[in-house]
Amino acid sequence: MNTSSAEHRSSVHEELGIEILMGHLAAGTKLPPQRHWGGGEVHAATDTVRNQYARLEAMGLVIAHSSRRKVVAPGAAASEPLRVATQELVGVSRSDGRSLETTILLLRGLWRQTEATEYQADAWLNFSADVLPGSTRIGAETPPEAAGPEDDAYDQERSAVGNDGDDDDFKSGI
Repeated sequence: MNTSSAEHRSSVHEELGIEILMGHLAAGTKLPPQRHWGGGEVHAATDTVRNQYARLEAMGLVIAHSSRRKVVAPGAAASEPLRVATQELVGVSRSDGRSLETTILLLRGLWRQTEATEYQADAWLNFSADVLPGSTRIGAETPPEAAGPEDDAYDQERSAVGNDGDDDDFKSGI
Protein backbone atom coordinates (compact mmCIF):
# COMPACT_ATOMS: atom_id res chain seq x y z
CA MET A 1 0.00 0.00 0.00
CA ASN A 2 1.44 3.34 -1.04
CA THR A 3 0.65 6.12 1.42
CA SER A 4 1.90 9.65 1.83
CA SER A 5 4.50 10.63 4.38
CA ALA A 6 1.87 12.65 6.27
CA GLU A 7 -0.08 9.45 6.84
CA HIS A 8 3.11 7.75 8.07
CA ARG A 9 3.71 10.53 10.57
CA SER A 10 0.20 10.37 11.95
CA SER A 11 -0.19 6.60 11.86
CA VAL A 12 2.41 5.90 14.58
CA HIS A 13 0.88 8.57 16.76
CA GLU A 14 -2.65 7.36 16.09
CA GLU A 15 -1.81 3.67 16.42
CA LEU A 16 -0.21 4.07 19.85
CA GLY A 17 -2.49 6.87 21.02
CA ILE A 18 -5.60 4.82 20.33
CA GLU A 19 -4.17 1.74 22.02
CA ILE A 20 -3.27 3.80 25.11
CA LEU A 21 -6.56 5.68 25.33
CA MET A 22 -8.59 2.49 24.87
CA GLY A 23 -6.67 0.91 27.75
CA HIS A 24 -5.07 -1.78 25.60
CA LEU A 25 -1.60 -0.68 26.73
CA ALA A 26 -1.37 -0.52 30.51
CA ALA A 27 0.46 2.17 32.46
CA GLY A 28 4.17 1.37 32.59
CA THR A 29 4.15 -0.60 29.34
CA LYS A 30 7.27 0.17 27.32
CA LEU A 31 6.66 1.48 23.84
CA PRO A 32 8.29 -0.45 21.01
CA PRO A 33 11.81 0.73 20.13
CA GLN A 34 11.84 3.40 17.44
CA ARG A 35 13.44 1.01 14.93
CA HIS A 36 10.43 -1.32 15.35
CA TRP A 37 8.38 0.97 13.11
CA GLY A 38 10.72 0.54 10.15
CA GLY A 39 8.75 -2.35 8.67
CA GLY A 40 5.40 -4.01 8.78
CA GLU A 41 2.00 -2.43 8.23
CA VAL A 42 2.96 0.89 9.82
CA HIS A 43 6.22 2.05 8.29
CA ALA A 44 7.98 5.20 9.48
CA ALA A 45 11.50 6.58 9.65
CA THR A 46 13.25 6.75 13.03
CA ASP A 47 13.14 10.57 13.11
CA THR A 48 9.41 10.49 12.41
CA VAL A 49 8.84 7.98 15.19
CA ARG A 50 10.93 10.07 17.59
CA ASN A 51 8.73 13.10 16.78
CA GLN A 52 5.56 11.05 17.23
CA TYR A 53 6.76 9.70 20.59
CA ALA A 54 7.50 13.30 21.63
CA ARG A 55 3.97 14.26 20.58
CA LEU A 56 2.50 11.45 22.69
CA GLU A 57 4.63 12.63 25.60
CA ALA A 58 3.43 16.24 25.15
CA MET A 59 -0.15 14.93 25.29
CA GLY A 60 0.59 13.21 28.60
CA LEU A 61 0.04 9.71 27.22
CA VAL A 62 3.64 8.56 27.64
CA ILE A 63 6.57 9.50 29.86
CA ALA A 64 10.32 9.01 29.63
CA HIS A 65 11.60 5.92 31.43
CA SER A 66 15.02 5.65 33.05
CA SER A 67 16.14 3.31 30.26
CA ARG A 68 15.55 6.16 27.75
CA ARG A 69 12.52 4.30 26.47
CA LYS A 70 9.06 5.78 26.61
CA VAL A 71 6.41 4.08 28.72
CA VAL A 72 2.67 4.53 28.98
CA ALA A 73 1.92 7.21 31.59
CA PRO A 74 -0.15 6.42 34.68
CA GLY A 75 -3.76 7.47 34.14
CA ALA A 76 -3.31 7.81 30.37
CA ALA A 77 -6.19 5.50 29.49
CA ALA A 78 -9.52 7.25 29.00
CA SER A 79 -11.94 6.79 31.89
CA GLU A 80 -14.97 4.58 31.44
CA PRO A 81 -17.38 7.56 31.40
CA LEU A 82 -15.29 9.23 28.70
CA ARG A 83 -15.22 6.07 26.59
CA VAL A 84 -19.00 5.65 26.96
CA ALA A 85 -19.69 9.29 26.07
CA THR A 86 -17.34 9.06 23.09
CA GLN A 87 -19.05 5.90 21.89
CA GLU A 88 -22.39 7.70 22.11
CA LEU A 89 -20.92 10.60 20.10
CA VAL A 90 -19.74 8.14 17.44
CA GLY A 91 -23.21 6.58 17.23
CA VAL A 92 -25.01 9.93 16.99
CA SER A 93 -22.53 11.23 14.42
CA ARG A 94 -22.95 8.17 12.24
CA SER A 95 -26.73 8.25 12.49
CA ASP A 96 -26.58 11.94 11.53
CA GLY A 97 -24.53 10.98 8.45
CA ARG A 98 -21.38 12.73 9.69
CA SER A 99 -17.86 11.60 8.89
CA LEU A 100 -15.08 11.24 11.43
CA GLU A 101 -13.52 14.43 10.07
CA THR A 102 -16.67 16.53 10.48
CA THR A 103 -17.25 15.11 13.96
CA ILE A 104 -13.69 16.03 14.93
CA LEU A 105 -14.25 19.56 13.58
CA LEU A 106 -17.42 19.87 15.65
CA LEU A 107 -15.61 18.57 18.72
CA ARG A 108 -12.76 21.05 18.20
CA GLY A 109 -15.23 23.90 17.82
CA LEU A 110 -17.08 22.96 20.99
CA TRP A 111 -13.79 22.51 22.84
CA ARG A 112 -12.67 26.00 21.80
CA GLN A 113 -16.04 27.46 22.73
CA THR A 114 -15.77 25.89 26.20
CA GLU A 115 -12.22 27.19 26.63
CA ALA A 116 -13.33 30.69 25.60
CA THR A 117 -16.26 30.57 28.03
CA GLU A 118 -14.00 29.39 30.86
CA TYR A 119 -11.47 32.11 30.01
CA GLN A 120 -14.19 34.77 30.01
CA ALA A 121 -15.54 33.56 33.35
CA ASP A 122 -12.05 33.57 34.88
CA ALA A 123 -11.39 37.04 33.48
CA TRP A 124 -14.65 38.35 34.95
CA LEU A 125 -13.93 36.82 38.36
CA ASN A 126 -10.46 38.34 38.39
CA PHE A 127 -11.83 41.71 37.22
CA SER A 128 -14.64 41.78 39.76
CA ALA A 129 -12.34 40.79 42.62
CA ASP A 130 -9.89 43.51 41.65
CA VAL A 131 -12.43 46.26 41.00
CA LEU A 132 -15.49 45.67 43.17
CA PRO A 133 -14.91 46.56 46.84
CA GLY A 134 -15.37 43.71 49.25
CA SER A 135 -15.40 41.02 46.59
CA THR A 136 -13.11 38.02 46.62
CA ARG A 137 -12.09 35.54 43.97
CA ILE A 138 -13.88 32.22 44.07
CA GLY A 139 -11.71 29.75 45.89
CA ALA A 140 -9.78 32.49 47.67
CA GLU A 141 -9.71 32.51 51.45
CA THR A 142 -11.98 35.07 53.03
CA PRO A 143 -9.84 37.72 54.70
CA PRO A 144 -10.34 37.95 58.48
CA GLU A 145 -11.69 41.49 58.20
CA ALA A 146 -14.52 40.27 55.95
CA ALA A 147 -16.22 38.59 58.92
CA GLY A 148 -15.44 41.54 61.15
CA PRO A 149 -17.19 43.04 64.14
CA GLU A 150 -19.74 44.93 62.04
CA ASP A 151 -21.52 41.61 61.44
CA ASP A 152 -21.70 40.94 65.17
CA ALA A 153 -22.89 44.49 65.87
CA TYR A 154 -25.63 44.14 63.25
CA ASP A 155 -26.80 40.86 64.76
CA GLN A 156 -26.87 42.43 68.26
CA GLU A 157 -28.90 45.40 67.00
CA ARG A 158 -31.43 43.11 65.33
CA SER A 159 -31.89 41.01 68.47
CA ALA A 160 -32.17 44.13 70.69
CA VAL A 161 -35.20 45.36 68.73
CA GLY A 162 -36.71 41.88 68.71
CA ASN A 163 -36.34 41.38 64.98
CA ASP A 164 -34.52 38.23 63.98
CA GLY A 165 -34.59 39.25 60.33
CA ASP A 166 -37.15 36.80 59.02
CA ASP A 167 -39.99 38.03 56.88
CA ASP A 168 -42.79 36.89 59.24
CA ASP A 169 -42.34 40.01 61.37
CA PHE A 170 -42.72 42.21 58.32
CA LYS A 171 -45.82 40.44 57.04
CA SER A 172 -47.63 40.51 60.40
CA GLY A 173 -47.29 44.30 60.60
CA ILE A 174 -49.27 44.84 57.41
